[in-house]
Amino acid sequence: MKSFSNFLIKNRIVILLIWVIVIAVSILNVAFNKNSFEAGIGEINNSISKEVNDNLKSNFKEKFSSNLILVISGTKEFKSNPEMKGRNILRPYEENIINHLENTLNKRREIKSVITQFNSPVSELISKDKRTVVFLIQLKNPDFSFAEGFVPKLRQITDIVLESHLKNEPDLKIYVTGNAAFSYDMNIISEKEGKESEKKVLVLSFLVLIFAFRSITASLIAVVAGFSSSIIAISLLKIITGYLSLSLFCQNVSTMIGLGLGIDYSLLLITRYREEREKFPAEEAIFNTLKTAGLSVMYSGVTILIGFLALFIPNLKLTNSIAFGGTLVVLFSILTALVFTPIMLYICAKIIDFPKFLEVFNFKNKGFSKNWAIFLVKHSLKATILSLFILLVISYPVLKIKLSDPEIRTMPDSMESKQGFYQLQKISSGNVMFPIYILVKSERNIIGTENLIALSDLTEQLKKDKRISQIFSLVTFKKEFGPLQYTYLYNSEIEIPEIKFVKSILLSNDGKSTLLQVLPAKNLHSYEINKLIDTLRKIKYKGFDLKVGGPASVSHDLIARLYQSFPLIICVVYLITMVLLIYAFKSLLIPLKAIVVNTISLLSCYGILVLIFQYGWFSQIINLKYSPESILSGIPVILFCIMFSLSMDYEVFLLSRIHETYLKTGDNEASIITGLTETSGVITKAALIMLIVFGAFTQADIIMIKMLGVGLATAVFIDATLIRLILVPAFMKLAGKANWYFPLLTPPLYDEKRKVNKNL
Repeated sequence: MKSFSNFLIKNRIVILLIWVIVIAVSILNVAFNKNSFEAGIGEINNSISKEVNDNLKSNFKEKFSSNLILVISGTKEFKSNPEMKGRNILRPYEENIINHLENTLNKRREIKSVITQFNSPVSELISKDKRTVVFLIQLKNPDFSFAEGFVPKLRQITDIVLESHLKNEPDLKIYVTGNAAFSYDMNIISEKEGKESEKKVLVLSFLVLIFAFRSITASLIAVVAGFSSSIIAISLLKIITGYLSLSLFCQNVSTMIGLGLGIDYSLLLITRYREEREKFPAEEAIFNTLKTAGLSVMYSGVTILIGFLALFIPNLKLTNSIAFGGTLVVLFSILTALVFTPIMLYICAKIIDFPKFLEVFNFKNKGFSKNWAIFLVKHSLKATILSLFILLVISYPVLKIKLSDPEIRTMPDSMESKQGFYQLQKISSGNVMFPIYILVKSERNIIGTENLIALSDLTEQLKKDKRISQIFSLVTFKKEFGPLQYTYLYNSEIEIPEIKFVKSILLSNDGKSTLLQVLPAKNLHSYEINKLIDTLRKIKYKGFDLKVGGPASVSHDLIARLYQSFPLIICVVYLITMVLLIYAFKSLLIPLKAIVVNTISLLSCYGILVLIFQYGWFSQIINLKYSPESILSGIPVILFCIMFSLSMDYEVFLLSRIHETYLKTGDNEASIITGLTETSGVITKAALIMLIVFGAFTQADIIMIKMLGVGLATAVFIDATLIRLILVPAFMKLAGKANWYFPLLTPPLYDEKRKVNKNL
């Protein structure tokens, strides 16, 4: 560490110049790089939903993966004029808007076809009052990312068409919606909210740090450190999105963790440096700071890295994205703390306490901390029982947890895709944007008489389920027809446009498979749809091989994959954390205690999330407009990986100082009192910074960001109060010398240190 400290000081100007260049390039890249994140959760490898999707892509003319939806709404009845179809009209405002829009879209090279009520037998593409019309846009490129990228272009096209008709029909509106539009809108809002939250966090953190440090210089160093970690990580993520599809949530997580961790680490180093500076010159103070606080940062950073790396285990787009973002931001937080902060402390050694008049806010008084530590040691048993009781009571609601996927009703009202979705809901009695696909395979021609009769019988059985609103299939598009009529029509040589259309959409290329599009009732919640998918996947029908997939089933398969991997994630995080803490503190009990206590802390955090988001408690405080009545499926896993590791921050801060004192004195009780006295202030300030960072994201409109913000803020508060300042030191007092038992390290080593210390 001495050579590293000397290297930093010797090359400080060059390193700082490189740092400034990297930050400048990162800011420019984030501002102008057009690569974007995606809101979708992506395909689930080796899942039934992916198997169905792959089959649709390879064996059906309609790929069902890249469609966009237009909803045209007005106060007059819409109708199509066949005479206008395909004509090149010089004055388009004279044309009916339906024909004008259809003709304009069909001329675009990106669009394969436009399906409307006027060119297909799909009855759900126009409202009963004929004042709302739906266009299904089939794109030539089946990739979801292409569809998402085409959304702004499509909105420009529709805006131009709309503008030419507003004079005659001022109430006309056109909404671009569908899964890809939903993803695009989420991306835009997420990026906007991330920037707004970042500004709030930087300002509030700076004000808190001024009171904490009584110095503008020290506060600026900490804030710049947090900003640096965040902006470099997001810049690299933007570059990665040019090669890999990443969820937009990795950007928000990087911002949250980068700001919180970067500022916290600098807070720890600056606090220790100022203590050392009172005794030693700047160069030696930097070395002592890196040797103590720097080492704590390294241990803390590695434990957090473990949590984020564990998110790669499920191998899902959502978890992989957050793992990428978290890993990058933690690495740069560590690098910033160990390189940028020490250099700035050395350069600013003479002005680190600028301006001097802020000393009037010096409330530094360790008397209260010491008295609390002494009180806690004396009443350790009562403190342990009481804190455990409170944590377990708070944890109880987790037993009632419901898991779901983000629902569009919980998204911001400003989203055009959400407005379009509600217009769709007025037309249809089902959830048209998130259908369930049932792929029906047979060994024989699916439009044979026997198969059509069986298919008709299957759809009749499905209709009996009240959770199903509509079924669009080969044998349901005409209510007045039965199996015999369908058999005749499908096998007739007569060219019937409606039959031709339905066969092109729902019949496979080899004629042995068909697709049933099942629309769940529109009042069903996500977790209820997941139960419906469970029911559908249990159906067995003689002569058919049934596979249930579609957009709605992706959420179901995501939850299944996440919680299949969760036990392995827990084991990996526990094991590596255990090994790391054993190495750091040469103890068996301390790592075991850390795992148990952190787990209880996390369960209590889950419990509070259930109370807020599932039962609606305190919803006004976090500006929760639409309660999801459930917990998003990814939240418990993501929170475990982030918070279990992040809570080690305070664990390491506290235990490092207790361990450091114990090595000098060999007195367990005195070490606890000293460690708690010296670190309680730092832990409180660090937790306050984290609360500001995560608290800013609790006001986000996107439900997953809000949920993460609330979860992380709650976990930090519990961790910094009940856990680190009460339960951990109280338990360590009860454990006594067992805290420091380690088979390979014999007691005489501590005895010798004790004797040396006493002689001194």
